[in-house]
Amino acid sequence: ASAMKLYSSEAATDVAMEAVQLFGGNGYMAEYRVEQLARDAKSLMIYAGSNEIQVTHIAKGLLAR
Repeated sequence: ASAMKLYSSEAATDVAMEAVQLFGGNGYMAEYRVEQLARDAKSLMIYAGSNEIQVTHIAKGLLAR
């Protein structure tokens, strides 16, 4: 589960940040939906444990084997 959360949050953030780049300056304006999507994607990396915590959890699971 930790690996999936890590992968999905990083993928969502990468895609959202690329969309912001495609929109240029408008990507940072609240009038455009892409700005909200970028904020939401970034919050996925923090919600329910940061990505660093997820990496630690994955490593502990792998080393316990």
